[in-house]
Amino acid sequence: SFGGVSLLYNCPRTATVVATAASNVWAVAGETFRRVIRQWCSAQSSEKQRFLNCVGLLDGLSPAQKDRIGDFASVELEYPEGAQIVGKGEAISCVYIVKSGALSVLEGGASDARKIATLVVGDTFGERAAFCKE
Repeated sequence: SFGGVSLLYNCPRTATVVATAASNVWAVAGETFRRVIRQWCSAQSSEKQRFLNCVGLLDGLSPAQKDRIGDFASVELEYPEGAQIVGKGEAISCVYIVKSGALSVLEGGASDARKIATLVVGDTFGERAAFCKE
C-alpha cells in the first residue's frame, strides 16, 4: 500500500510511484479512506474500553486513564498451548493482562511443578514486578 499517510494527514505525497511492470492498482477515495479508518479506530477504542473495564487491577481508574493504558498496550502477544510466558526468577518489565485463553501459574521446578492458580480473561500478572521493580 502507498499513499495512506498522506491521505490520513492530508499532506502531499513524499515519494513518486512508478510501475516497473504492467500493473493494476485499486484507488480508494481519500474521504472514504479517512472515514473507514476513523470508524475502525473508534471501534478498536470501544473494544479496548470494554476489555479494560473487566480488568480488576484497573477498577479504580477513570475511563481516560484506562484509555491511556489501552493506547500503550499496543502489543498483543500470542502463545500456543503449553508455551512458557515467564519463567520463575526471570526479570520482567511489563504487566501482563490475559485477553483470551487461560494460563496456569506453576510453583516448583520442571520435574515437580504444581499448579497453584489459573489466570483467565481480565486477570493480570507482573504488576508486583512493575511496581517494585523486581
